[in-house]
Amino acid sequence: MPEAELRCRDDVYEKIDKFLSGSCNDFYVEAHRQRFLKEMLDVSGPNVLSRYIVLLESGVKGNRDGW
Repeated sequence: MPEAELRCRDDVYEKIDKFLSGSCNDFYVEAHRQRFLKEMLDVSGPNVLSRYIVLLESGVKGNRDGW
């Protein structure tokens, strides 16, 4: 989502100022958001949270002494 990229403190201040003025509708392009979700989060399907729970549980069960 290139339009939502924040590279420096001034970028952050500008976005916060826009949000405070009530103008946050153009923070991202919906097509870019959908592409990000598809390529970064939903790679193995849309049920991301349950996969993270399984991952965390397996880490805890396998590393009880290390945690």
